[in-house]
Amino acid sequence: MFDLTQIEDYVLKGCSSGSNAVFTFNDIIDARLKKINPSITYIGYSDSGMFPLTVSYETGDINDHLEMKQLFYLVNTEVEYPMTECTKANRQDPSLCFHVEYMLPHIKAPLYIIHPGYDTWGLDNVLDIPSCVTYGNQD
Repeated sequence: MFDLTQIEDYVLKGCSSGSNAVFTFNDIIDARLKKINPSITYIGYSDSGMFPLTVSYETGDINDHLEMKQLFYLVNTEVEYPMTECTKANRQDPSLCFHVEYMLPHIKAPLYIIHPGYDTWGLDNVLDIPSCVTYGNQD
């Protein structure tokens, strides 16, 4: 086990859907680390996997929000969602706080974001645009 009082730098990294966890818990982890070690340098590092609200290329419908809404209420049945400022700002639909564009204005701790302009999973599964994966050619 390591001693957090002796650590100078701490990076929280999340990739794919773990990227959303970095957005969600970035401020909480920063605050808890600084309680233990006020001189620690902290940064959240989000690597892909963001879930913005998107519109289907085929249908024009907003994709995945119903599923995200159901997930939001399921995982927050027993505990309050950690991004309270976001849920207060979106009282009409707090599940919007699962989407990156609603989370970002409420994140205060340092955050480094890397995300490709597109990814094949997102093209097929979010935007409904067939990509090379659809046709079995991943080269």
